[in-house]
Amino acid sequence: MNFRQYIILMSISAGLAWATWGFVLFGISPNEAGWGIFFIFYVSLLLAISCSLAILGLMARVWILKKDNAPHEAGKSFRQAILLGILVIGLLYLESKGILNWWVILLFIGALTMLEFFLISYKKSYK
Repeated sequence: MNFRQYIILMSISAGLAWATWGFVLFGISPNEAGWGIFFIFYVSLLLAISCSLAILGLMARVWILKKDNAPHEAGKSFRQAILLGILVIGLLYLESKGILNWWVILLFIGALTMLEFFLISYKKSYK
């Protein structure tokens, strides 16, 4: 898959995820929704944020920073987009449960940062 096909596929995926999230947000009443609807809400938002950030991250790396290895940069931008999406979704979920504090935010960011460092070091030691 070349760079253009990847951008098109990720854009379509992001559009579908944003449309799904919008439908759940505006089309379904939270008072009548069960746990399945909340699961779809969070998963579609995670996919929408991750796809959008992966596209933006890849375009920034390739076009602005002039990186040459687009497939390698696509992997890094997708990994970081997933982690940022998990951060946003995790913070939204914790806020919905009423347990979000500043120290919980710092712990969550610290855990995701350690996971990112682990993934970077694991990939280097694996090669």
